[in-house]
Amino acid sequence: KLDRRSEKVASKKQKVLCVIVPKCGSRTLIAGLLNAANELKFDANIYERDITHFQFGYDDFFRFSFVRNPWSRVYSCYVQKIKNTSPIKQALHFNGRPGLHADMSFPDFVAWLCGPNGVDEIADRHWASQYLILGLDLGIKYDLIGKVEAMNAELTSLCERMDWPADSFSERRNATDVDPNAFLRHYDDHLIDLVAKRYAEDINYFGYERPVPLK
Repeated sequence: KLDRRSEKVASKKQKVLCVIVPKCGSRTLIAGLLNAANELKFDANIYERDITHFQFGYDDFFRFSFVRNPWSRVYSCYVQKIKNTSPIKQALHFNGRPGLHADMSFPDFVAWLCGPNGVDEIADRHWASQYLILGLDLGIKYDLIGKVEAMNAELTSLCERMDWPADSFSERRNATDVDPNAFLRHYDDHLIDLVAKRYAEDINYFGYERPVPLK
């Protein structure tokens, strides 16, 4: 079934809940929240549970998350989870997923995502639609859904809003390419269209626009 067990960071003292969307700056967010908690001496507990566990009881919490351009996220997922990963992790990700293998090309991976074995109903959290990871289909509301593409500015504003140290999130981990559009070199119009169809709900929810491939 759909894997919604992404990491969540919650603080009862601060009344804050951060829902992590995989491939959306997760290391940066977790490290920053732990830095702020250590500096200001508040609790920060990390959970790896389905979003349904956070559907109720958090109405008075400041709830936030970050999402990412779906075309960028798909390519990042391919690189990290299919190509550049250890045999043990490959076995973990490929087990029970017919057609998924370490030698597949990026176009093959996109085609797989759009086929019967890549649908959201049985998706791994790393390539599941982001709105489902966030539980938007369940009616869960957020005070802030930032975008990875503007992460530095949004985290600066978040620190000001929450009275957290300004340098809490200064440790950017697993930083994306210096060129934020480098992923588009791996797309053509057909692949752009396939991802647009597969992640149409994310594109609609978060206001992303169809990009143009870089040749």
